[in-house]
Amino acid sequence: MTEAQAIQLIELVKGGNANAFEKLVLHYQNMVFSFIYNMVQNQMDAEELTQDVFVKAYRKLELFRGESKFSTWLFTIARNNVSSSFRKKQLDTIDVDDSKTAHLEVDEVDNAFDVLSKKERNETIGIALNQLAPQQKMLLQLFYLEEQSLKEIEEITGLSNGSIKTGLMRARNNLYSVLTERMAFKTQHDYGN
Repeated sequence: MTEAQAIQLIELVKGGNANAFEKLVLHYQNMVFSFIYNMVQNQMDAEELTQDVFVKAYRKLELFRGESKFSTWLFTIARNNVSSSFRKKQLDTIDVDDSKTAHLEVDEVDNAFDVLSKKERNETIGIALNQLAPQQKMLLQLFYLEEQSLKEIEEITGLSNGSIKTGLMRARNNLYSVLTERMAFKTQHDYGN
């Protein structure tokens, strides 16, 4: 669905056609669910939060002016829902010392990944992502997985462009650090060294 088609459906919904909103939900639900699931790592919570995003979007659709993409607006609602959920649950994360990641080389992780199967790679990356702070995980997902621009991420998160760039750099470094530690443990464990 193009952005122009989404805008047409939104105008139909604003005009009273509730069936048009169902088409929006069908198109965007997997994207929103994936974004939320990657943040909360719990299917039931992700389903509930995703449903809540679309309920809120429907109720507040009159506030959508088309100044940003509809997906950006949905991500903003989703991020707010996840943030509220995190505040309620106070999820545990680990802090990674930035000074330990300053000298790391990406080639080291790439070489370690070469020995893993695709399934093992995906599991390792998933575990590493889950150890990042929620905001770092969100920035990585929006930028790399959802391919949102820095400007769109500004709209979604309310962070400044500089904060986003710094956050992405720290998130990449922290992800690399966690992956390096995990790969070293896996190699040591698998080969008994």
